[in-house]
Amino acid sequence: MSGASEANSEKNVVFLRISDEDGTTKNLRLTFDCYSKTIID
Repeated sequence: MSGASEANSEKNVVFLRISDEDGTTKNLRLTFDCYSKTIID
């Protein structure tokens, strides 16, 4: 599955799961093109 992100060369999708202070969970779907270089360690 290492090449899964590279298979879709046009769009990359990142899912973020955020828990608020009151315990509410929110799901964020971020879509950015392959020209945007985003590095998350």
